[in-house]
Amino acid sequence: MKIHCPSCEAGYKIDEAKIPAKGAYTRCKKCQTRFLVKPKPASEGTEKPAGVEMPQPADPIVNPPPAPPATPEPSEDASKSKEANSGDLKQVDQYVAEGNSEAAAALLLDLISRHAREKDFAAAEALRDKLYDAAPMALTQIVKANEIIEEEKTNSIDPKQLELWSALFDTLESDETSELYYAMQSCTVASDQALFEKGERNSNLYFIQEGRLKMTHWDHTTERETILKEFFPGEIVNQDSFFSFTVTTATVVATQDSVLTYLEQSILDKWREKFPGIEPKLSSFCRESVNVKELAKRAGIELRAHQRFVTSLKARIQLLDSSGNPLKNPFKVSLFDISAGGVSFGLKLNRREEAAQLVGQPVTAQTAYKSANTTQQVHQNGKIVAAHLQPYGESTIHIQFDSPLPDETMKEIEKVSSQSGDET
Repeated sequence: MKIHCPSCEAGYKIDEAKIPAKGAYTRCKKCQTRFLVKPKPASEGTEKPAGVEMPQPADPIVNPPPAPPATPEPSEDASKSKEANSGDLKQVDQYVAEGNSEAAAALLLDLISRHAREKDFAAAEALRDKLYDAAPMALTQIVKANEIIEEEKTNSIDPKQLELWSALFDTLESDETSELYYAMQSCTVASDQALFEKGERNSNLYFIQEGRLKMTHWDHTTERETILKEFFPGEIVNQDSFFSFTVTTATVVATQDSVLTYLEQSILDKWREKFPGIEPKLSSFCRESVNVKELAKRAGIELRAHQRFVTSLKARIQLLDSSGNPLKNPFKVSLFDISAGGVSFGLKLNRREEAAQLVGQPVTAQTAYKSANTTQQVHQNGKIVAAHLQPYGESTIHIQFDSPLPDETMKEIEKVSSQSGDET
């Protein structure tokens, strides 16, 4: 059977008998595109049409390739096990160099099975990727490798976790369940210890497994702390920062010794490519929990310390390094609004990684306004606290000043905030 890569049209010959009924994914050696290969529909058949010469089957292999050497059982000595794995991988590379993809695939499948049984899924998946590259047409071994990894992952999932988070896991396919479960990392928070504090750069999504935590807001004006919410097992924390690019807007502290699992924001990039169904389902689940803004509203608290004014003032923004030295060239922007505590403006961002890198970045913002026929300069240091992505590569950037603008300055800016054409 002849198949072609859908991207570069590279052609490959493959034994159709090795293709499972539901098809299997393989990878093009030329351009690395991963694509699905399916057997021919039964209607196409193999009967010889009248007057048409059917192609003859390929000559059988007289001398089949030697079976890969038996691999030793995992040793109790980690260093010996590592050495054995290294030797096996060298043998795989030798098979590939000799063009013996069948032997390479057999040995890789054995290695994948071994690591999966040992619950070393990261190594098993890395070897599976190597199998795609070394023997992209070995569909039987590729399918088997995926089945082994998926089965071992499924059997290793703690049923208590599935029960505690059933509202989430019930929405996922089996492979999505395994992916989400094994993407989580664990941490513990001692009683009275902060998980994170307001204004920190923390983009993890936390799942509370044991214990209790509270979310608080500190009002510097009244010097009063308000408890916005208490969290118990089965609840999530910090979804605002996980799904967007912003610093934390409240403080979360453990009131008991607590056990949590968490997802790092970077996992979303991997899922968009390999498991596109997980993010929307996780986002939908998280929307069932009240966000910080709504919790503050219910408590009658204004999260913003200063009133904002719409403005058309121009500004020059200079990114700084951790020592306060300029990074790259400054750029000019039109401000959306201004307050004593900061400003916001629009910026073109082409990638999510760029938005993530901007949050927490120290900056200097310069603007100017006219008052009593004179130009008044404003020069403030601060940091980027949010980068909200918008359609078509647009974004809204928020800067928080290190110290608020004087009241008199804000009164003058308020008077001219609707004017345009001001230059820095």
